[in-house]
Amino acid sequence: MDRHAGVSLKRMLVWSAVFHAGLVVPMLIAVLVGSPRRFSPDAYQVDLVSLPSFPIEPAVAVKESPAAPPPVPRRPVKKVEAPKDPARPRIESEKRPMVRSSPPPKPIEPAAAVPPSGRKPSEPAAAIPPSGVKVEAKIEAPGFKYPYYLIRIQEKIGSYWLPPPLESTAERREAVVSFVLFRTGIIDEIKIEKSSGNAFMDQAALRAVYQARPMPPFPQGSSDEPLKVHFSFSLMKKS
Repeated sequence: MDRHAGVSLKRMLVWSAVFHAGLVVPMLIAVLVGSPRRFSPDAYQVDLVSLPSFPIEPAVAVKESPAAPPPVPRRPVKKVEAPKDPARPRIESEKRPMVRSSPPPKPIEPAAAVPPSGRKPSEPAAAIPPSGVKVEAKIEAPGFKYPYYLIRIQEKIGSYWLPPPLESTAERREAVVSFVLFRTGIIDEIKIEKSSGNAFMDQAALRAVYQARPMPPFPQGSSDEPLKVHFSFSLMKKS
């Protein structure tokens, strides 16, 4: 009986030791695993270096501008009063009557010159040719029945012609310029048809035709065919 009691007591002690070991071992593992690790900080070595010394520049003295001279005191100006006339007392309330000047008369503007028939106001007026100068326009159109249109062409081109002086050895010089005139007034194919023998006169004749462009359009009712114009510039000695 005592033998069986001793065996059961031993078994109880063994199971108690195993049970307590099962409790203690997990707790130790949890403590060891869960504890924070300590890390040692990194150490750096720092060497102190002395800075190089720079020369200190002396301060530049600022020149002070000379003080402005004190203003010269002005002497008071004495007012000189006019001598009073004892025979005529001065009346303060006396006022001179105001005389209103009439405005100057407006200048009379000259009446606008009425352009002659057949010429528009925008076109330059024909210059009066000096004695010994003649311009003439001829066209190759026998059925053209508008002579006033040729007069307008002569006036416009003649106003731009500035002929050179005639040589003393020449009695007369004539240059003929031909061109094609379209219905809208456009000029084309300008050329010297007959030279005067003087290059300056030929250039002046061509320049007059070029500067007079464009010409007035054809009159209403005329043909739409372009006109071949022969324009002569004559220069002769004064009689």
